[in-house]
Amino acid sequence: MKLIKPFIITLSSIIAFFILIALILPSIAKNYINQHGKELIGRQINIKGLYLNIFTGHTRITDFQLLEPNDQDKFVTFDTLTVDIALFHLLYNELKINRIDLINPYINLLQNQSAFNFDDLLALGKTDTLAASTPTDPSDNMSIALYDIGIHGGHILYKDLVRNSVWQMENLSLQIPGIYFSGKNTDVGINLNFNNGGNLQTAIQYNMEAGNYLLNIDLQNFSIAPIRPYLTDFLKLNAIDGILSAQLKIEGNVDHITELSLNGQLGLNAFSVTDHKNKLALSADTLFIDIENIQPEKQIFYFNTIAVSGINTGFELYHKGNSFTDLLQDQTTTTIDTTTQTTSTNNPKLDFKVKNFRINRSQFIFNDKTLHTPFTLNLENINISADNLTLNGKNKALIKSTLKNGGTITLNWQGEIDNLTNTDLLLKIQNLDLKTFTPYSLQYFGYPLTKGILSFNSVNNISNNLLDGRNNLNIAKCEVDKKHKEPKPEYNIPLKTALYLIKDVNDQIKIELPIKGNITSPEFSYKKIIFKTLTNLLVKVAVSPVNFLANSLGLSPDKLKNIPFEAIQNDFTPEQLTQINQLAEIIKAKPEMTLILEQFVNLSQSKTALALLYAKKQYYLSLHPEKIGQPLLPIDYSKIYEINAQNNSFTTYVASQVTEDLKTASFETQLLSLSDKQQISDLTYRLIEKRNSLLANYLQRQGVPEKCLKISTANQEKTLEYTGKNQYTIQMVFENDPLDIPLTTQENQE
Repeated sequence: MKLIKPFIITLSSIIAFFILIALILPSIAKNYINQHGKELIGRQINIKGLYLNIFTGHTRITDFQLLEPNDQDKFVTFDTLTVDIALFHLLYNELKINRIDLINPYINLLQNQSAFNFDDLLALGKTDTLAASTPTDPSDNMSIALYDIGIHGGHILYKDLVRNSVWQMENLSLQIPGIYFSGKNTDVGINLNFNNGGNLQTAIQYNMEAGNYLLNIDLQNFSIAPIRPYLTDFLKLNAIDGILSAQLKIEGNVDHITELSLNGQLGLNAFSVTDHKNKLALSADTLFIDIENIQPEKQIFYFNTIAVSGINTGFELYHKGNSFTDLLQDQTTTTIDTTTQTTSTNNPKLDFKVKNFRINRSQFIFNDKTLHTPFTLNLENINISADNLTLNGKNKALIKSTLKNGGTITLNWQGEIDNLTNTDLLLKIQNLDLKTFTPYSLQYFGYPLTKGILSFNSVNNISNNLLDGRNNLNIAKCEVDKKHKEPKPEYNIPLKTALYLIKDVNDQIKIELPIKGNITSPEFSYKKIIFKTLTNLLVKVAVSPVNFLANSLGLSPDKLKNIPFEAIQNDFTPEQLTQINQLAEIIKAKPEMTLILEQFVNLSQSKTALALLYAKKQYYLSLHPEKIGQPLLPIDYSKIYEINAQNNSFTTYVASQVTEDLKTASFETQLLSLSDKQQISDLTYRLIEKRNSLLANYLQRQGVPEKCLKISTANQEKTLEYTGKNQYTIQMVFENDPLDIPLTTQENQE
């Protein structure tokens, strides 16, 4: 708007000069202008016809050309310019033009950064020569009124040489009933067609004295493709397309640009954006905006309706970055001079309201390409509804969507638009095909998911950036295939075992996953916390299935860590049988599990105990020589067991039986020297086998199928190295799902 006055002044000066010369002599004036245009305005002017009637004030110029400074390219041309002046009004210090008619004008506008190809002409209004003859404001000395101004068949070509942007407007039609350099309003009507499609009609009322204007815009079927060069400053775009229509009413003042008021409607159809890889980044069938009132100066943005239909977009996650950051141009850091900046405390707070906000029939595709096998989630038929959205309080929104492979998602959101500090979220996912998440299952556990239906309820409260969430996971009929060894999973757990253990009698898995954290922390990731919590649970279940099942059956898991026994024990005590009974109850509750009982024997301790028993027997016989060579009775063995190994008589007897070189040796060494090593070793292994046989027979009598039992002794290497207590270690595994996480040495030796 600020260019209007100097432009009108310059144009008026040029027209007035032409008319003045034409009054003297049209033919001489035409020749003079053609020959001395460079001297007059710095550019070559070509006129073929100049006609003037000094009695009627009728002037006509035909085949006009105004060239660029290079004297070759055309800047402005037109076929005919007709001007009718009321000459007698000049006597009353009034310039009255009854008609201005311009036919087929052509204007070639070029921009190179901030410079335009008409800057030299605008500068004419500031030169001393024209300033002396042309007042700064014509209305100061003369009353000016221009009537019946018309432009027909106009063509405007605009080129941004830096951005290589081209805009062409054809069939320009302009009708102005009158322009007044006084207190009256000027009415202007413009009608033009754009070369790339679309039509623009405007109606302008402008008071040149006060600077007030009223602009009505009717834009139909305008192609937005030419705006692409202006977006590439910050976005990597290959193309942007869409058809824009608008009916807007703008009121304001040219001296206060931001003090305007705008209302009306905008519509955008067939919108699409493709990135620099020629991949669709965003598209929408329709966008409709009903503007109630926008006042930039007062920071007021009120909308009756914002409705979008048929959005198609997505988000891709890469090892480095994502599809959103990939769309942004690389930004260079600039230093801001804070000394020149001022902060106004009077700036009004942004006042933003939307009465009705709707997104319908939309689609969103999420791709996670950080996994070994890419993950894709298709959200279809997305519908979002919210009423009375504002920046000055809490809002509510409802989001619904269906999933490509079945299932629905519902999200209830309550919070502030520009602040996540205090937010409530309720998420429900129902009937989701679990196979969709196979890429994550392979990534974390190495197992492909083959079956299952998932439901997920999540209630989340964010208060002062602290998240407190409750997540309920419900999975029905979950099944996994054989484990893949490559690529190596992040968590090496027997997933089949864990899933089987946590299933209830209805083949359902119900898990509660609480989540807490500070959402502003750089390490915070909702997905990572969920997976970590779930994985920790599965690891705990898979590594300690007996504990998990004992808890679920109301048994004491502390008493089922292992079954300890004495080194020379050949039967089980009531306490041990109680433990074994509980194991039988557990395995019968999960008949597809295998109960693994592995016997660990401290050979040194066992041999010493057997050597002690042999020494006690010999000592007992020395006290009862009549029993030598006779079968001993149970009462005899009871008395032998009752002999105190610390009794002086017994220790003296042992010392008396060893050779002279062992008189000062340790008591254990003395005991071992009195026994037959091979006999002691054979007896140790016979006891081991007997305990295994007794245990297997007892469990089978309790109703445990033989296929569900695996009772064995630690291999020779383990046995020779083992120095812990004598015990059966307890473990349970699922069929064809061997335990991948071995028991620690400490657990083996407890």
